[in-house]
Amino acid sequence: MVHLKKLLIGFFNSDRVATSGVVPGGNYNWGTHMEVAGRAPDDAPAGENTYVIFTDSDFLETYHMQVVEGRSWDPWRESDMRGVLINEATLGTFRLGTSAEAIGERLVFGKDTLEIIGVLRNYYWESLKAAHRPLVMWPVDIYSRRVSIRFHNDPQDIIASVQSTFATHFPGNPFSYYFADAFYDRQYQADISFGKIFTLFSSLAMTIACSGLFGLATYNVYLRRREISIRKVLGASAASILGLLSKQFVRLLLLAVALAVPLSLWGIGRWLDNYPVRINLSIGLFVLPSGVLLILGMLPVCVQVLRGAGENPAKVLRDS
Repeated sequence: MVHLKKLLIGFFNSDRVATSGVVPGGNYNWGTHMEVAGRAPDDAPAGENTYVIFTDSDFLETYHMQVVEGRSWDPWRESDMRGVLINEATLGTFRLGTSAEAIGERLVFGKDTLEIIGVLRNYYWESLKAAHRPLVMWPVDIYSRRVSIRFHNDPQDIIASVQSTFATHFPGNPFSYYFADAFYDRQYQADISFGKIFTLFSSLAMTIACSGLFGLATYNVYLRRREISIRKVLGASAASILGLLSKQFVRLLLLAVALAVPLSLWGIGRWLDNYPVRINLSIGLFVLPSGVLLILGMLPVCVQVLRGAGENPAKVLRDS
């Protein structure tokens, strides 16, 4: 992979090609235990407390990761190959204090001692369902399994160039690729599928509910045909008749909203508990959807009531 990267630099700038063991949206290379050098063993977090990612020196630039304190690796400094970068979540795990105070601290991993040379801003390596984990990035080229390329041109041209280079130098080996955004979004497939299913059943429920209201309004107007006709003869307008007959439906819809909103708040709140980063729910978020549902619910009722109010009073009274 390191050899392939050197070949690809002929097509791209070096800060746009990087190798790593894993990429965002995937797993980690290692989950392991580390300690801060010079501290008592009982002062270190117990168990598996660190997630390690093997990268090269161009990985941060390729993925636009921001160093908030310290610096990234300098490939011309041999000592930097024993230096690691940590994310902000690691500061709390190892009680390292501020980002500035963490620079120069050493992490002990088995027989290896690694110096912290930089602190990265927290990034969601996994989906938003996972909290920020303590992350250590270690520059180890020999463990590179992925080549990442950042580009701005036509992706098909890029793919063709990379595939040609790969086939020339690694004949007979399968070539595979994927786009980083699609790979990262795979973590949300379950949520996307759930959203589609929820939308489908919500639409079915709305259709059934509106059909039921339409049928109920039709039956109610039929039972009160004589009353509607008498009111029209006495000078009642279609608007006043509509207001009179729709009151009971408005009350039913308001009752439904009063029951549904608290249940929705509770259910959505429990679902959002799966996400460390989540929006704050409030009644205000349900005002507009409730208004839209009231309009949709009253639409078939109004159509049927106005149709009944438009009948000829003389014909209705004569037939009844």
